[in-house]
Amino acid sequence: MRLHVDGPLATGGALRLTAAQAHYLGKVMRLKPGDSLSLFNGRDGEWRATLTGLQRGAGTLAVETLTRPQTAEAGPVLVFALLKSARNALLIEKSVELGVAALQPVTTAHGQTRRINLERCRAQAIEAAEQCGRLSLPELHPLVSLPRLLADWPAERPLMFCDETGGSPALEALGAAPAAPAA
Repeated sequence: MRLHVDGPLATGGALRLTAAQAHYLGKVMRLKPGDSLSLFNGRDGEWRATLTGLQRGAGTLAVETLTRPQTAEAGPVLVFALLKSARNALLIEKSVELGVAALQPVTTAHGQTRRINLERCRAQAIEAAEQCGRLSLPELHPLVSLPRLLADWPAERPLMFCDETGGSPALEALGAAPAAPAA
């Protein structure tokens, strides 16, 4: 059982659970005081903790030992045109599992969706990281138009896109690209 928390993690630390976390641990996962779980926050690594208290809408955890140190996770930026909600959720889940460093939603000329709930995207990224064992969350950038993104894109940073109408296979294009952070 893994749980993402916002607070700092250190030996001997105590954390208060949010109401949603307390509900999840107590009602969904059926944990009881004394049960162990793993915590991560994207900065301090993964820690073993014990549930020390659990009441309706509240709870506490005792942080015990570091089980996996934080490592630098450099991955690509995924720029994606907005999809319908369920498809966005799948895209975010798989992106987190694959190690994407940042998610950049864009609007396009022919796209029908014009809004995205970044808080919901963050919750989906947290759920995916908890499930797959990743120690960090991708950065979530605010929605921009594709022309604005392209105008502001650093010239020295490679940008690759998928064109479903044809072109070079992805592995071939990646092999020809210079070794630099990409999107």
